[in-house]
Amino acid sequence: MAENRLQQTKGQRYFIEKGDGATPEVFTRIGLINSNFSLSAAANLTEAEIPDLNDFDKPYAISREVRSIDVSLEGSGNVDHRYVYDMLALQLSGATVNLKVRQDNASTGWTLTCPYILETFTIDGPYKEQATCQMSWKQNGTPVLTKNA
Repeated sequence: MAENRLQQTKGQRYFIEKGDGATPEVFTRIGLINSNFSLSAAANLTEAEIPDLNDFDKPYAISREVRSIDVSLEGSGNVDHRYVYDMLALQLSGATVNLKVRQDNASTGWTLTCPYILETFTIDGPYKEQATCQMSWKQNGTPVLTKNA
């Protein structure tokens, strides 16, 4: 019998790319996200408790429906001063930009495309040490997930 081992995917195999807003839109990797990456997908639910009409002493059943889906992104890394101005300008503008999250695997990977707002952008720079930054993005539209061909 052939082995069926876990195919590990390391964090550097995920990229967040920002669109330039042009037509056609060109996406460029965000250079400040170079050490940590996080994607969180959550369903926002509505709940209703449903009683048993034949026996109100029984525990109620619960019915849940998805109201919306929220896909958040976070990233961090060492600061490259060439990218800081653009991120600060984007943060201060409050603008929505298109992002692509891509698993860099041509045959089995995927790409998630969605409009996002830069929620937080933080730089931490101890004296005489490499400055680092963290950023978080909140979805502002409908995510589209596609398999890489």
